[in-house]
Amino acid sequence: MNLLIVDDDLHVIEGIERNLDWERLHIDQAFQALGVPAAKKVLSSNPIDVMICDIEMPQETGLDLLEWIREEGFPIQAIFLTSYAKFEYAQRAIKLESLEYILKPVDYGQLEKAVVLAVERSLKSRQNEAFKESSRYWEQNRQNVVEYFWTGVLAREASSDEEELNCKIEECGLDYIRGKVFLPIVIQMVRDVAESYAGLADAVDALCTNCLEDNTDDGVEAYEFHAKISDHMYFLMLRARMNSDPDVLRRDVERFMAFFMEGMGKAELNVLCGVGMWSTANLVYEDVSCIYTMMYESPRNKKKVLYLQEYEPVSMMYEVPDLKNWWDMMKYGQTGELKEAVERYLDILAGQQKLSSRNLQQLGLDLTQMVYSWLGSMNIYAHMLFDNEENNKIYGRAALSSHNMMQYLEYLLSKAMEYKDVVERPPYDCRYDQGLYGPPFSGKLIAG
Repeated sequence: MNLLIVDDDLHVIEGIERNLDWERLHIDQAFQALGVPAAKKVLSSNPIDVMICDIEMPQETGLDLLEWIREEGFPIQAIFLTSYAKFEYAQRAIKLESLEYILKPVDYGQLEKAVVLAVERSLKSRQNEAFKESSRYWEQNRQNVVEYFWTGVLAREASSDEEELNCKIEECGLDYIRGKVFLPIVIQMVRDVAESYAGLADAVDALCTNCLEDNTDDGVEAYEFHAKISDHMYFLMLRARMNSDPDVLRRDVERFMAFFMEGMGKAELNVLCGVGMWSTANLVYEDVSCIYTMMYESPRNKKKVLYLQEYEPVSMMYEVPDLKNWWDMMKYGQTGELKEAVERYLDILAGQQKLSSRNLQQLGLDLTQMVYSWLGSMNIYAHMLFDNEENNKIYGRAALSSHNMMQYLEYLLSKAMEYKDVVERPPYDCRYDQGLYGPPFSGKLIAG
């Protein structure tokens, strides 16, 4: 704590310095200033917490000085001394938020009590400012802390054991989690629209905020967390109070999903959503695992929102297509007929409600094996064509929909046929087109 004594009488300043016990008052340094101009210099170059100031001084009064202090924003507790008990002095001092108003000659006991109160208020003001700063910092970084916590939960870094999870909650300062239940929602991009991924996070944020802002206390409170999981997967989680009315929660979730899917449609984002069940934080991981299974095994039909609570596993045995016939089509270069045959097969599966991500993945493996086998029959190594990031990305999306599977088949065939054409050219052209032997030789051959 630093204190400033301002008076135009040096004897008054020295009397105050002699008669107050600064150490007991927790004052580290007592500055002095003869008049307002000198006081402004001290205030501009030193952090001052408490000021004892005379009111009547030449040029400018102590009240003028405090008005300047307030304009500059200095957090100072002011104690005024005056020889005159004027109402207008007291009125202005109160308006400028001064702490005390003491008549001269100075009663040092009264002044000491005023300084004690000023120090207490200054400390409280510091604490309030620190709290405000901490609150600002917390609000700026809260989402990062929340994301850190839930990312750990989803990655199984935070155990489902309640005691261990409570330690994690305490570590992150997220005590509110203990009194809440959470609803995980997995959003899957069904089709590859590259430019859509960039705007998905903003679309999710805007839709969630707009949809939930009018909710009642008995239903869904807010969305807790959302994050990108992979190139085609997004995660969203809603939050509600524990012991909320189940009927109100169900109504809110259905309304939210309808609003959300409408927004996705307007943004031209083709998505499939898997909605989990309300549970405490320690059960979220298991719930999300069940959502993944549901989305992997459910039929790919017009239904865009799948609810885990309504999910009943359906046995969809994979029916192996006529791969021998498809292989012959490849052999004779009938790629158009092959693509039509695969598309018909997918339509039949969809009509029989047997088109799931599981069956699409199995079909993808069979198509890959077929193309690789055909390449092998011509002594072409598959890794030369498909061991790259582009192939991994396209294959990774193939099981999401029939559309994506046809994209993957198109990619396989175009690469394979393109390389087949190169291999079947005369050896001379093949070497130069691949850049294996440099430019054609144009000089004379010299024996030896």
